[in-house]
Amino acid sequence: MISIATCRGIVIAVLAVARVAPVALAQTLADDCVRNRAEAAHASDDWSSLRPSEVRVRLAPVRAAGKWSTLPDSLRRAYSLPPASLSQLSEAQRASIDAGLDSLRTDLERAELNPSKFATVKERFRLEFEAGPPTTYTLFGHSSAAPITVGDATASVQRRSVCWLSMAAQDLTRQAHAGAISEFAGALRELDREWDNFMNRGYSMLPHEVFINGYMPRSNLAPPRFQLIVVHPSVGTQIVSDSWTNLRDSHREDVLALEPIGILRYGAHHSSYRGLSWLVTFPSAHRLGSGVMVHAGRFAQVAYVMRPRDDDGKRRNALMMSVDVYRYLGTAAEVWKARKAAAIAACEDLQQDKCIEAVSP
Repeated sequence: MISIATCRGIVIAVLAVARVAPVALAQTLADDCVRNRAEAAHASDDWSSLRPSEVRVRLAPVRAAGKWSTLPDSLRRAYSLPPASLSQLSEAQRASIDAGLDSLRTDLERAELNPSKFATVKERFRLEFEAGPPTTYTLFGHSSAAPITVGDATASVQRRSVCWLSMAAQDLTRQAHAGAISEFAGALRELDREWDNFMNRGYSMLPHEVFINGYMPRSNLAPPRFQLIVVHPSVGTQIVSDSWTNLRDSHREDVLALEPIGILRYGAHHSSYRGLSWLVTFPSAHRLGSGVMVHAGRFAQVAYVMRPRDDDGKRRNALMMSVDVYRYLGTAAEVWKARKAAAIAACEDLQQDKCIEAVSP
């Protein structure tokens, strides 16, 4: 017959096992090194603030401030202080972690100076799973650094510190790559905008000018920064006067105009241009005049024209305003459309950082 004392002892032992079992379950290898299980298993214990998702959120303001190069040292501190600890690793293994974080910091320092370099940040902290038996996770398994392998026999604090540091470092690398993808998409949008501005908002070109400007220096991807004006006709109106302080005797003349030669320079995004050209005018009732045309964007072409003396012996010069008629009559030359398509295709084929560099001003 079982005594009451014996029954009491059995009940106490069962309850003790029931209390211990969840703790033991929470310390399995999978619960330490499989991300979703680790996040759930330690949501409310001393390790909750060191879960990779929490570290990512905590460091978000630093990333937003552009201080990427400080983040590897933040990870080093986070997983070296209690409850985490890397002290049980060998000196060579700790040196491997330090070298990996230092190298990651160097990549991020370059990216801070040149955002296109976010695409070249290397993945260094990938955990390699081995089904076994025994089941293990290995960090630096295929590098010159000392590998770090954790398994069921590894102390929970050590394997959790190694696995979570690895996950947090991988998150940082992925966030850097996400920034690079955003920069790459921005570069493609900028390239598309520059070509559209050049074709639709630039100074019109006749076929012979398209041919000539096709040989103007430019980057491999962007439209030409300079444009030559060569024998370019237009129409305009000029105000003729012998005194610009008294316009009572001035009169208006409609003229044909020809720009034998000139040069324009496009500004940022090719959305505007400035330049000068030599101008010759052909009034309907007088002899031709000559002057200089100032180009200040697509809505402002103004010239000062020197005219020959009139029949009364007076020289009356003119101020002429021109309209770029050909821009309204024609569409963008097919050669520019083809070069735009080729530029975007070339950008997509390049490494992301090379495309971003090529498009950046």
